[in-house]
Amino acid sequence: TPTVLVPGKAGDYLRERLEEETLFPAPACDAKRPYGTSNVDGDVRRLLEEAGLGAPGEDEIYSMHAETQAAFQCLFEHGVMEAGCYELQDDGWTWRQSD
Repeated sequence: TPTVLVPGKAGDYLRERLEEETLFPAPACDAKRPYGTSNVDGDVRRLLEEAGLGAPGEDEIYSMHAETQAAFQCLFEHGVMEAGCYELQDDGWTWRQSD
């Protein structure tokens, strides 16, 4: 069984589904190399600089990485990514587009 590195209710849910083998095949992101290499800080810095956003600080890099994780969760859950704002629901793992 793969290791689940997601905290809280979402992690519990994923662990249960993995044990039941009800998530395969499922979309996934390589947790060790989410942007192509294992140098996450360097990859995020490069992507932000390539986007013309200047040289990011450490806080900006962490924030971008965390926001990207949430975006991927929404994309994997819904299969599409529409422009807008999304809110994490009370169950701790479901995302819904807000009005």
